Amino acid sequence: MTQIVEAPIPAVQRSPADVLRLIIAFVVLVVLGLVQWLFGDTLVQFAEELLTGLNALPSWMITTIVVGTRVLAAVVLIGGLIVVARDGGWRLLLTIAAAAIVANGLASVLELFDPEPGAEVLDVHDGLGLLTNGFPTAFGIAAVTAALTAAAPWLSRRARRIGWVLVLAMALVHFMAEEVSFDSLRAVLCGWLAGALVVVVFGGPSRRPTGQAIADGLAAVGKPLAELEQASLDARGSTPYFGKGTDGQALFVKALGDDQRSADLM
Repeated sequence: MTQIVEAPIPAVQRSPADVLRLIIAFVVLVVLGLVQWLFGDTLVQFAEELLTGLNALPSWMITTIVVGTRVLAAVVLIGGLIVVARDGGWRLLLTIAAAAIVANGLASVLELFDPEPGAEVLDVHDGLGLLTNGFPTAFGIAAVTAALTAAAPWLSRRARRIGWVLVLAMALVHFMAEEVSFDSLRAVLCGWLAGALVVVVFGGPSRRPTGQAIADGLAAVGKPLAELEQASLDARGSTPYFGKGTDGQALFVKALGDDQRSADLM
């Protein structure tokens, strides 16, 4: 067993990656607002004419795609967020809730500046009620996107990717199945911005690797350690450790967490 000596890892940390995400989300949302203001009516009309061609597909096929995507996305995203919030405790739950509230508030304000929406182009059978009639709403998409973004520091990379694929699929289906407008894209961007803002304000868990994780990683590549001690020196954006292998070999280890890689990029 490796003997590990390291400084306590803070429970809450603000990462440069979160700041960068917030800046990018804000810039993209501003760009969307400018595009909507300058070319909104033209783009809505163009999208309406473009989607009209999809009506050549059978109604049952369109309905199956729309309903299937909505059900899959809703079950996986909402169920996944509930599980993550349960495991992450009250802090994560409050972070997700705050992000959803901010996202809906922002989406409500920006909705006032929408150009006139186009017609509902695709023929989606409405016999399934909620699953075909406006589910989820743009506000629902904004809330789920905000929750996913706010929960990102607690999620694995794979979980984040799956979440974003489902969010974008849900937004695309909403765009295609409802009146043609900017609300789907705006909802995603509002959620992204709100989630990033809440994480920057409240902070998230540390993304620095622990000493045990470093020892396990080295053991996995054939370098088992007998000792690992965090070094108190400047390692230029990484966390340095002095180690000793089980064979007595002295090692110097530099560990780079997600937030430290992001700091290098900035």
